[in-house]
Amino acid sequence: MIMKESIQYRGYTIKIEQDDFPMNPRKDWDHGTTIYSRSKLIENESDYLFSYDGPDMLESKKELLFNVPMYAILPLYCAEGRHNIHSISTEFEVSRQIGWIYITQDDFHKMFYSSITEFQQAHPGKSIGDYCRDILKSSIEVYEQYLNGEVYHYMIEDSNGVHVDSCGGWYGDDFDKSGIIKEAEAVIDHQIKRNLQQRYKHLKKYIKGKVSFIYRNLPDINHLSKINV
Repeated sequence: MIMKESIQYRGYTIKIEQDDFPMNPRKDWDHGTTIYSRSKLIENESDYLFSYDGPDMLESKKELLFNVPMYAILPLYCAEGRHNIHSISTEFEVSRQIGWIYITQDDFHKMFYSSITEFQQAHPGKSIGDYCRDILKSSIEVYEQYLNGEVYHYMIEDSNGVHVDSCGGWYGDDFDKSGIIKEAEAVIDHQIKRNLQQRYKHLKKYIKGKVSFIYRNLPDINHLSKINV
């Protein structure tokens, strides 16, 4: 479900809307995972999904495990519902299995940790297999959000409705989990702090120059000028 939200924060408005130009995590990101599938998830995706023709999922998994050195592999299920809503998961909760998603040993060491020792030092007590399975699940979760248009951007406006700042590429309709609201609030906090510093700087100059109070023209701390943070 596509979300939209408008939030008031410290006198400013944060507008959250759908991102019309999101990045495709399978095409545009170095995600380090491989999908092995006999069907395309959406049009023009064939270059990014390694397809096969064999109907037997178990046999295809045996073939993969025999030929590809990997750290983790999970089944990939997919169903397309009404209004082109895609349900993709590594858990058996949708209608049909379309293939597998896995992480090769080479990709893991290129993308995440160069050696097993380095991984163990960073994650004591955790197995590489468990770590990689978490990556696979997260990768599919983000891809599902992309396919369903659940990618957002925020726009900040001041009290006069003037555009202040904006940023896109936030995946998922749980805004607390994605961090989009927290980031927008941090931008506002940063600018208010900067405006206060500028106001104090002007005030020091007036005091040092012994300028009468009635002639002091200080910046309005409640005004957010256009910024690029």
